[in-house]
Amino acid sequence: MDVYISPVSFASKYVKVSKGDYVHIVGTEVRSGGANVVLARSITIGSVDRKTGSFHEDLTVYLRNDEGPLW
Repeated sequence: MDVYISPVSFASKYVKVSKGDYVHIVGTEVRSGGANVVLARSITIGSVDRKTGSFHEDLTVYLRNDEGPLW
């Protein structure tokens, strides 16, 4: 499923995700152009403890609030 984060100009400044990073995305699933996509509200980048399986947050970027996009 595709996840829409933000315009590239905003995402390139604030959302730094590398291959192998774990992310947690909060958003809303919508229908767009005949496909289901997620409009991300926030994205959290972190790591997973291999022993416990728990997610450890490193950084959360808020992308939208109740009034709309933050860019």
